[in-house]
Amino acid sequence: MENEKLKELIIEHKGRFLLRRDLIRREAQTLIEGYLSQREIIILTGVRRCGKSSLMHLVCSDLIETQSVPE
Repeated sequence: MENEKLKELIIEHKGRFLLRRDLIRREAQTLIEGYLSQREIIILTGVRRCGKSSLMHLVCSDLIETQSVPE
């Protein structure tokens, strides 16, 4: 039963994270956007809880809005 509860919590957290619109644009976002036209793999590293996922969420949101990339 613990596995089922854990799955539910992960799904709920993911849903709340994807709906967030209060993220702040960062300088690193501009740097990443400069590499997107090269269509190469970008590796983003950092310590735990430093905002890597939030930064990627911002980049993805911008791509969806400005480049008409499908969700």
